[in-house]
Amino acid sequence: MAILLIFMFLFAIATWLLASRRGRHGGLWFGIGLFLGPFALLAVAALPPVPAVPPVTQP
Repeated sequence: MAILLIFMFLFAIATWLLASRRGRHGGLWFGIGLFLGPFALLAVAALPPVPAVPPVTQP
């Protein structure tokens, strides 16, 4: 049982890191990764990165 919890936590951390690097909300994906494990990691890897919003210039 302890090994399962360790793996769930490791997948949650990996999902959090990948989501943060791709411009997504890391905390939310940490929670999803905690419950879904490798499926959440695959989901965030399959999603496209969030495009950066250019700054608005005032005339």
